[in-house]
Amino acid sequence: MYKTFCFIFAREGSKRIPNKNLQKINNKSLLQITIDFAKKINEINEIFVSSDSKKILNVAKKNNVQTIKRPKFLCTSKSDVFKSWKHAIHYLKKKKFFLIIF
Repeated sequence: MYKTFCFIFAREGSKRIPNKNLQKINNKSLLQITIDFAKKINEINEIFVSSDSKKILNVAKKNNVQTIKRPKFLCTSKSDVFKSWKHAIHYLKKKKFFLIIF
């Protein structure tokens, strides 16, 4: 049986809006809104939040979502998005979330 994973990449730094992912909209953070939306999708088996921020990872943990601590060098405005994905996949392999990668 295949599993479907959802990855939410939320870094701490933002040039235009400080702590953008933790800013509240109608009493919910952007991150919380995203997690709630992902939880409503029945096809998703597991949700992962990848971040360099302890605060962001704590929000994920409070929502019973898996966390991936991303290194700071993958969390700059000039970071290669592909490398962040690669980091997340290597994390899954290391934690044995799945054995086959397509």
